[in-house]
Amino acid sequence: MTGGLPRFGAAVVELGLSPGDLQGFGDPTQLVGLLDRLGQWKSIEVAAEHAGVLVQLLQQRGHRPRTEIDLIHVPSRSPPTLAHPLVRLLDDGDLPAVESTPEPFPDYQLPFVRAAVRQQRVAGAMADGKPVGYAASLAAGESYADLGVHVPAPWRGQGIATAAASLVAAALGSRGLVPVWSTSEDNLAARRVANKLGLAEIARRVILHHAE
Repeated sequence: MTGGLPRFGAAVVELGLSPGDLQGFGDPTQLVGLLDRLGQWKSIEVAAEHAGVLVQLLQQRGHRPRTEIDLIHVPSRSPPTLAHPLVRLLDDGDLPAVESTPEPFPDYQLPFVRAAVRQQRVAGAMADGKPVGYAASLAAGESYADLGVHVPAPWRGQGIATAAASLVAAALGSRGLVPVWSTSEDNLAARRVANKLGLAEIARRVILHHAE
């Protein structure tokens, strides 16, 4: 970061859940200086009002960032709990099946997955003892927790994502946590799930994908 209290300049944060994918906060001219110092990065997500300046500064350095709009949602009402015959909250007994499934969790995320399962922050659809879709909250603070889904193509369109997300949202709510759902502007399926769960868009951020 640059600066400090009370004169904060800018900060770049890298989460262990997704190495190389950064969150940027503060003045874009100082953000680009931090990126110069980092050297290697895959993407950075920033406030929409800072994205245009940051793109120009990166272009001046020979980069050609590709932009993506990220929509941030939180509940506008209590999310409904939706039943599905295949979907339930996962527990320790499901971890071997989860860990042996190649998607969606890469190896470096498995410690976060194990912790989330033990805290009942993962719901899955199980078929023949194998997971065929998830909703998970792998990161939580004192007030908010992320919420995301993954369903392989052959199992989509069956309500798995919505049902699983509703169970995790309820589990988070029971702990006093507000679920936060973010999705690309172009991901219409994820936006439909958000609508079914009563999640309302409250902000937009911009992801700049690094390219030379």
